[in-house]
Amino acid sequence: MGKVIVLNGRLDEQRWLKLHEMLKDMPGFKEMTQNYASIQIFFERDVSKALQTLINEGFEIHGVMDTTNRLSKYVTLY
Repeated sequence: MGKVIVLNGRLDEQRWLKLHEMLKDMPGFKEMTQNYASIQIFFERDVSKALQTLINEGFEIHGVMDTTNRLSKYVTLY
């Protein structure tokens, strides 16, 4: 699978599109999904550049899930 960055909250359509534009050309980016309370951003490999970009843009990161090797590990950031 890869890695999943989880952001708190929902985005309006304009901010959603802006976020997608920022991330779509990053190495390993796969897709983004959103539910009623969070946004999930899926990557095939390293997420350090994406995390730095999200932090710089003021997004609230809830955690990062690593699903490589079929083991799900979840790291919560505070």
